[in-house]
Amino acid sequence: MKGIALSTLAYIILAIISIMVILLLLGNKIYPSIQDTYCKILIGVKSILPLPEHMKTDSPMFCIKEEKKQVTTKEIYSGDPDRIAFEIASYVLACWEEASKVNENTLCYEIILKSLNGTITENMVRDKLKDYSYIMKWNVGDIQTTKSIGIFYNAEENIVEVY
Repeated sequence: MKGIALSTLAYIILAIISIMVILLLLGNKIYPSIQDTYCKILIGVKSILPLPEHMKTDSPMFCIKEEKKQVTTKEIYSGDPDRIAFEIASYVLACWEEASKVNENTLCYEIILKSLNGTITENMVRDKLKDYSYIMKWNVGDIQTTKSIGIFYNAEENIVEVY
């Protein structure tokens, strides 16, 4: 009786491992209609496995949008307009690098300016971006008071909008 139970358990474990290997090998070649289901299963399996983060495999690019649904909020405490322009440019570039891989409209960051001693202009941020200034569309005008701004990736135009 125990021998049958152990062999049955071994077959079940072997079947589960085989299905996981097949899904991992064919993961990038599945139809778009089942990609969402595949991503949810993959995320669930990755969260259940007792492995450290560095041992878990990377998700396919089409699954990244499922994993990263929440907007990241960043607070900037510096009152120096030059420093704030540098940080905004950094977040614009980070948004463009991450979201352009997925190629889907994405709200990347909400930036809360806690203090401001001066004015932040579009040109200040563009100067910090240097060779990458073409990726940004500035929709906020001059920033003269503390406020919250959003950084949004527009997939149709392949640019990052600051509003």
